[in-house]
Amino acid sequence: MHRSLARDAAIVYGLYDIEKGNVPPSAFCLLSRRDGDNIVGTQLVIDESLLPNALNELKLQESCGEQVEAEGSHLLAQLPGESIHPTTSSENEEFVAILYGQVGTSAFASLYKSLKNSQIDLIVRHMGFIPYEENSAASVAFPTVMQGYGVRLDIRNVEYKAFDDGPSDNEKDGEKLDWNDAGHHPEQSARDEFLGGLNLHTIFDRLHVDNTKPLATDLHALQTAAIRSHSFQIGSESIIPPAWQRRSLSMQAASLIVSSPDPLEALKGVSQNLPSVAHSLSNIQISDSFEVIAEKATKLATKVGAVSPGWGDAAFGFYVNSREVNIERPSFNVFQLLNVLREEDAILRNLELSVRPALKKAALVLGSAEDRSKAEWAALQSIRKMMDIGAEKMAEIGKKGDFSNMNPMTDVSNEDDVVNDPDEEGSQIYRIDVGRGGKNAVLYLNDIEKDPEYSSWPTSMQEMLYRAQFGGAPTVRRNLFTMLLVIDPADGNPNPALDAVAQLLNAQFPLRVGVLIVNKDDVTKGVSETLPWDNGDRPFHASDSFLLLKHITNKYGGMVAISCLLQLLHESTNMDDVFSAKEYVSAHVSLLVQMRVVHEGLVSNVQNELINLLKTGKETENNSGSKNEGLGYESAVQFANDKLIRPGMSFFNGIPLPRNPATFESKVNTVLRDEQHHIMELAMKGIITDSTPKSVYATILSGDNLFKKYHPLLDESSGEYFIASPKSDDTSLILLSQPISDYSNVDALFVIEAMIDLDDSSSFEAASSFLKVISSAPSNWHESKTVSVAARIVPAGKSASSASQLLESLFCAASYFDAIDLKAVVDHIQDSKLEGDVDANFFDEVEGLSASVRRKMADAVTEGKQCHAAKHDGKYLYTANGRVYVPTGSPLITLDDIKMLVSLELDRTAAITKLILTNLSPNSASNNDSLVGRLLHHAIGRSAAALNKVFSLSSKSEGVSAAVTADLNSLQTGDEENPLYFAWNNDAASENLHVSVHVAVFTVILFANQG
Repeated sequence: MHRSLARDAAIVYGLYDIEKGNVPPSAFCLLSRRDGDNIVGTQLVIDESLLPNALNELKLQESCGEQVEAEGSHLLAQLPGESIHPTTSSENEEFVAILYGQVGTSAFASLYKSLKNSQIDLIVRHMGFIPYEENSAASVAFPTVMQGYGVRLDIRNVEYKAFDDGPSDNEKDGEKLDWNDAGHHPEQSARDEFLGGLNLHTIFDRLHVDNTKPLATDLHALQTAAIRSHSFQIGSESIIPPAWQRRSLSMQAASLIVSSPDPLEALKGVSQNLPSVAHSLSNIQISDSFEVIAEKATKLATKVGAVSPGWGDAAFGFYVNSREVNIERPSFNVFQLLNVLREEDAILRNLELSVRPALKKAALVLGSAEDRSKAEWAALQSIRKMMDIGAEKMAEIGKKGDFSNMNPMTDVSNEDDVVNDPDEEGSQIYRIDVGRGGKNAVLYLNDIEKDPEYSSWPTSMQEMLYRAQFGGAPTVRRNLFTMLLVIDPADGNPNPALDAVAQLLNAQFPLRVGVLIVNKDDVTKGVSETLPWDNGDRPFHASDSFLLLKHITNKYGGMVAISCLLQLLHESTNMDDVFSAKEYVSAHVSLLVQMRVVHEGLVSNVQNELINLLKTGKETENNSGSKNEGLGYESAVQFANDKLIRPGMSFFNGIPLPRNPATFESKVNTVLRDEQHHIMELAMKGIITDSTPKSVYATILSGDNLFKKYHPLLDESSGEYFIASPKSDDTSLILLSQPISDYSNVDALFVIEAMIDLDDSSSFEAASSFLKVISSAPSNWHESKTVSVAARIVPAGKSASSASQLLESLFCAASYFDAIDLKAVVDHIQDSKLEGDVDANFFDEVEGLSASVRRKMADAVTEGKQCHAAKHDGKYLYTANGRVYVPTGSPLITLDDIKMLVSLELDRTAAITKLILTNLSPNSASNNDSLVGRLLHHAIGRSAAALNKVFSLSSKSEGVSAAVTADLNSLQTGDEENPLYFAWNNDAASENLHVSVHVAVFTVILFANQG
């Protein structure tokens, strides 16, 4: 019944054409005004934004006292027995709304909510599949998803073992009696047993008593008393203390363990036999100082995820180099642990082989004679410590820049330096400045602060914060959030952010929506071409949509433009063919009529107006002078080209949103939650108030993590890392700034490497371009941190031609030359198309080289040093401290690419730089500032690349395991000895150290770190 009524209504009101077979909307409403039994007027509503206009229009109509005689009048009548949801208000009691919709869709939900909020009598009818007569296939019908909730049933598995309580055969025969009942004769030898809580063997050994002979009278009396009390002792130990005595049982157990001469053995005994010793533990006294330390340790364990209150299976952790080993699972065996140890050993050996030669050379040159070996070993140990700390923690330390409490030779001394606030954990947020420069390119469809549609919204930020604390929407009349959609309506590809926009607007989220309508090919070329009208038969273009949406926004309002945009994008993605330009205009006019913003009698005029707009590309004189008059499609294309953004992208307060529809919903919820939290913090700090700043968007688009343009590296969830130059040393480095004698004030040192296949046809162009880029490097790489950069070119493989062999020899000794001199040689080879053998006279032909440079280059070629890269699939790639970037389309790299690499790796590199410089301090060891700079850049760059590679290959950089070691080590507070922390074989000064064991007791909880 409801489906038939919905079909009739859709046909009568022009929403469904049987011949065309178009797709009707997911929900629509027939709103009527009644005067008694008469129907005074009817309005069709297909979007919640049109409901106020429909109500106003019905209120203006005068009652004529005659019932509507239209063919659809039966669609407005209430069915027998049909439920009607009465309103509690008398204001709109004369109105009745009949809502047809697909239950479960966003369109149905938004219309239903708006009707309920408007206090209108409401009848709800399920639409079903309207085109059932034309297409009876059940598979194309709209399914209604049934939802519920899951129930988890935990069943405890208890294994019962049968024991024979009867006496043994020996006891029946009287051959063996319980020694507790048997007494002890003075002439018998001493008993070597644990009786009555006393270890008699230990006591007699201390008194030097011969256990094989009868005991003295006093010792015999002691032994007899122990024998008599033993049965009572065993009975007492089997009694579990009452609840009030068990409150401090964990603390008492920890106190017993730390006071034992062998804590590990005591820990094993207590944890494995806790019920048996519980009664004895309950009698142990705990000092106040011990309680304070234990409380701190328990909080620390909770922070790193080791202790979850109420979950016993989360109260134990076993880690090898911060790598969790689940030894409690039934399938665990010791060989799995050995495999983990072997894998970690291989990682450590490879790490040492990668970094130790660079550290050793730096220590030999920079350190004094007596400190060289110590400096090398200390630097190596600091790298080992950084491996334990993990990638995320290292980045946090580098970001904070506070190294005062962190000594790489000892344990992390302050838990606050290492433990993250849970709200601060996760991947780093990067923003793209898609606000500045888009004045004449981005079409903003609404303005929360100025549009009259939002005049009823509250203006107080304090009220908004109060409502948000109780789960309410952050509704306030300020443009707190801005969504930029980059779309091409003609490409047929849906943008997943469109649904999010509709949902946020329906939820009264203070979201300003901007659209950048461009064609992908136009953006790639950087220019837009004027398309001929061709009588409107050509396929519609992004420029057509730009002009139409701009016109509708100016004339009919942003909400109408949003509705047109969403509806037509939905239709175009479901069409097999593309709208022609004339059809696209007609579709807009049809929507404007349906939304009752254009009268049916003016359809021809509006259609001609829009067609003339697309023909000329200009507004008529009557429509000129609007607020968006300066907007142009050419500016939009140029803006997208400058920002390196393409259709399909979307940005929320400058944060790039995922483009994959499959993962969009889960990831965008995280972005929305974190950004809302960020805005709330700014409001609570007073940075955002009721009236300041003038532009919240401009305030948000600032800081170190803001990039002027988009970059492909930001699409990488976790970067690739590669040691490109294992055979290179400091002599291949070119310092991009003047060398300095004191690097203690430098925050981060970087090595930029270009791996180029010198035998490839594009190699000379790529090498020349890279040398040109580094020769024009800026002095300031970052706004808040001091960064020093060195660079090198690494051949991708063993050079084959004479020209490539010559360049490889020069690049291996690049520290003796300037980038400009090397570029001159590369350009000369490229221009002269050099073939055959090359001798030393070749450099005489290169213009711009001094005599000394020619002589040094000839010596380098004569030496013939090779330093080609490690094996890699690509021919061209660039790295910054190991972070890989592979250009797409062209092997050339720009200065912006290098800046992006530096920005992404800056925080972690800052921590690595400071911790290594602590041990490789040049001081007055060398007067050669250039040599000092190259050695430090090479040592730190190689160490950072090796560490980053370990981080990327290990799962510990992604979970809480990496945090465990750093947090566990933080139990050592300076020189103060912590009784809950134990370590064996932990001599940091020993070069023969293979395994060290660290154990922390958190209320009978074991954490072990072996490395």
